[in-house]
Amino acid sequence: VMSHQVHQPQLAPAGHAQFIHVESYARRAPRGKSGGNNIQKIANEAERVAGSCPHVSEPVTPRLLFGHRPTECALRSKRWAEQKLTPYLDGRTKTKKLRKYREDAPCALVGVISAPAQFFKPHELEDFIECCVVWLKRKYGEDRLLSIVEHVDEPHPHVHFWVVPRPGADTTVSIKGSASEAGSTRTSVA
Repeated sequence: VMSHQVHQPQLAPAGHAQFIHVESYARRAPRGKSGGNNIQKIANEAERVAGSCPHVSEPVTPRLLFGHRPTECALRSKRWAEQKLTPYLDGRTKTKKLRKYREDAPCALVGVISAPAQFFKPHELEDFIECCVVWLKRKYGEDRLLSIVEHVDEPHPHVHFWVVPRPGADTTVSIKGSASEAGSTRTSVA
């Protein structure tokens, strides 16, 4: 699982802090990974399924801004992973073969875009959310971007987004942002 903090200041009003956190998830959490999050747990938290978000005192159903509910995205991510075959070299026969995609291999890219509420006037917050939606559609494409939901039940307004690879596609892409501007490359799902 790879985690990234990418700063995109052009989405927030001038001079205002914001962050984007992006992480890849698998059908089953990798062995030894603390926290043990998988796509179903993340979808349940994002959708505010009862008992799935203990950090929120009074959960509110998120507003769907684009695409599907997060729990539907988890199902689609699982379907993508189930059809994915991974090539390998059979050590005994020295021939190329295919095997099923590992349960703990990434099959979804899930992120959150947040900014402190006190920096926004009411009309600016809606503009910020709309900019996030437009930016995510451009960055990932509407065929890979499955969902964008808005949470209003935590101190800072934020949106969650869900991306899956195209059928048959590889799971690595470059995350553009402060890391690539600094000359390094980071990879993740989708």
